[in-house]
Amino acid sequence: MKTITNRRTIISLITLWVMIPNLLLLSGCGGDNGPINFTRSPTPKSLIFAYPYPGQREVTPSAQIVLRFSAPLDESVTADLENRLQLVTVEGDNATTFDHDAVDDKRSLVLRPVDKLTPNKEYRLQLIGEGLGNIDTSPFRDFRFRTAGAQQGFAAAIGDGNFELLTIAPLDQNSLLASIDDARQPNDMSTLRMVFNRL
Repeated sequence: MKTITNRRTIISLITLWVMIPNLLLLSGCGGDNGPINFTRSPTPKSLIFAYPYPGQREVTPSAQIVLRFSAPLDESVTADLENRLQLVTVEGDNATTFDHDAVDDKRSLVLRPVDKLTPNKEYRLQLIGEGLGNIDTSPFRDFRFRTAGAQQGFAAAIGDGNFELLTIAPLDQNSLLASIDDARQPNDMSTLRMVFNRL
């Protein structure tokens, strides 16, 4: 009898322990039948897309710079952009001239450098003067990118002639891999070391 009473007491306590929080939650749900109003905090007007993006490397020197904003730019900003936005080299602070277009109902800017950007150079896009009006300035505090290296003009230093694959490891070293069946057949997880006749 005593065992049955102890079990009933324990089961009753556990049931109360589970039910009390649920009852308290339900008691808070009643009451006011009025409408529920949600207020949204205003979304700051900001940069939502950039090419090149801050910190990007290997950007093509002939690339255009594209900036997309969450709200349209003011007419005064687009009319006076050269006094508000500047593209400079990080080393030397040399300004780069660019043409620009405001597109997509003035929510995007396309900047076209007049001359190609210098290969293998770091650039910074920075706000000057009054900036971009009511657009958030934080993305432009350290907006840097680096252009890719030159694709021509350096051939004498890296060699000429055909570009050839000389060796590939581990496939060329059968004697070292004879005891490992999987090593002779590459798969999705294989690491191959390739040696070419020039850079």
